[in-house]
Amino acid sequence: MAAHIQAIWAAALCMAALGTLYKIGDIQDWKNSALRTAFKGCATASAAALALYAYFLGGGRYAGLIALGLAICALADMVLEKDLMAGAAVFFVGHAAYIAAFLLSSGFTPLSLWMYGALVLAVVMLARLAMKAQK
Repeated sequence: MAAHIQAIWAAALCMAALGTLYKIGDIQDWKNSALRTAFKGCATASAAALALYAYFLGGGRYAGLIALGLAICALADMVLEKDLMAGAAVFFVGHAAYIAAFLLSSGFTPLSLWMYGALVLAVVMLARLAMKAQK
């Protein structure tokens, strides 16, 4: 049990330290710095590492898909620094992994299908608004 608590604290400290370094990069105006971008992605990757730890402890496919989603979103954090639409597309893929994990844990119900459909519609509408705003 103590090892699990240590892993949680280690991940939390890594996320806090890397997130702080990313914010320092903002303050110091490291706008195009690869190091600043790496701090941002690695902060999210710390959460992915914790989910991967849960997977190896027997968390099954659910924990594996959550770890995958977090890893993809860590990549999206870095891509987002260079290209908004490409970053959003990578985030979409990461969130598809989350949806797969949630569906594995609860299965399909009429309500869940309706909610996922409404969510997809909302995302498409927001993406269209974002694309219009960029023009």
